[in-house]
Amino acid sequence: MTRLVGLRPEGESAFKIPPFLGGPAKFIKRLFGSTTEGSFKSGNAGGTRRDYQEYLEAISKYIPVEILAAYLATEQILNTYEDRNEVSFLVIMYVSFFVCLTLAPTYVHLFEGKSKKTHSVMAFIAFPIWAYAMKGMIFLHSPLGDIYIAQFAFFLLIMFSLISGCYRPRSRDS
Repeated sequence: MTRLVGLRPEGESAFKIPPFLGGPAKFIKRLFGSTTEGSFKSGNAGGTRRDYQEYLEAISKYIPVEILAAYLATEQILNTYEDRNEVSFLVIMYVSFFVCLTLAPTYVHLFEGKSKKTHSVMAFIAFPIWAYAMKGMIFLHSPLGDIYIAQFAFFLLIMFSLISGCYRPRSRDS
């Protein structure tokens, strides 16, 4: 089935900096420390590629695995196109993104037993952020051109991680 966030144990603070970031001082140094051109090209600002991957994993736990797999498979199909302006490329790109965006909260609502409404909302918000961070085709070939910016993707992942950390699911809400 899908992987979703479980309940936080009683007494555990929602405002903890994850252990992999090494505490507040190290987190701030990583976040605002050396931001070389190379680190931005690798998809993160001041952190390591591992940090970026850990943020991606943190956000992906809100999205049903079936949706992630379907979107990634569709992205692979899109990578085979030579002409990115071909109508079939654009149709597949938009349909896959919007179907996955719609089905992410639907899957959560239909198949999960925990906090359905709240998890559905989190899945709806998490999917486009995750797709942007993964350099989804829809952001590289939008009507506005290439709107993917690695620094902004890393910023979105950090902000979503901070905000979703404040979310404390109840055992059930119908």
